[in-house]
Amino acid sequence: MQVTGNYTLFDREHDVVFGATYSELDFKNKNYSRTNIAPVGDFNQWNGSYAEPDWSSSSTLTIDSTTEQTGYYAASRLSLTDNFNVILGGRIADWELKETRDNVEYGDSGVFIPYAGALYTFNDTHTLYSSYTEIFQPQNNQDRNGNYLDPLIGKSYEMGLKSSFFDDILHTTVTIFKIDQDNLAQDDINPNGPGFFVPGTTPPVQASKAVKGTETEGFEFEIVGEPRQNLNVSFSYTQFAAEDATGEDVNTNQPRKLLKLFTT
Repeated sequence: MQVTGNYTLFDREHDVVFGATYSELDFKNKNYSRTNIAPVGDFNQWNGSYAEPDWSSSSTLTIDSTTEQTGYYAASRLSLTDNFNVILGGRIADWELKETRDNVEYGDSGVFIPYAGALYTFNDTHTLYSSYTEIFQPQNNQDRNGNYLDPLIGKSYEMGLKSSFFDDILHTTVTIFKIDQDNLAQDDINPNGPGFFVPGTTPPVQASKAVKGTETEGFEFEIVGEPRQNLNVSFSYTQFAAEDATGEDVNTNQPRKLLKLFTT
């Protein structure tokens, strides 16, 4: 639900928006054990097919959770001059997780998440922008003791230049960003074995740990446009580095350099 409008202040017109959001996520995970398994045979003679095992008639409920999130937000776009705009806003978030199988219930209420941004338009071609927002994101990851991790919290900073060329045929964006995070979920690896797992999960679920002081810094360059009639092109390059407070790399399953090209 959202309501938009405008108002006049200091002889200038400004925009305002109010809204509310609600979401509910029900998640159940059932595991069936196999009662038999077919031999592969000679691997060198294998034709790529494999018979499906027979499954047990009963299942094991490993996860049965409901996560509810409610948010109330407001923002205003202040037109300070014809070329300079400031955006101020915030969101108040409530969330609650109920885990029926383990009889667990926890959450937070009244969490305030501010946002601020600024845009300066030099001319019809270039607009400089910057933004700041705080981060609050509940997580369903569990540690080696079966406890759910605290919500991901942090701050995000971004600055960039948006440009338009050839009568809006070509658009470019150059962005630099920095993200500080606490409680970032990472696999809890055992250096002397396969790793730690969430107790009572069958098959075993990889346990997570909450990492403090994660810092991500990077940049992105994007080109979107229609260089010729009926040909649309999107090209981007992103590069970043992410380390925790001890200097260890985090999110190592994500590429540090990403090149995208898409055409229609």
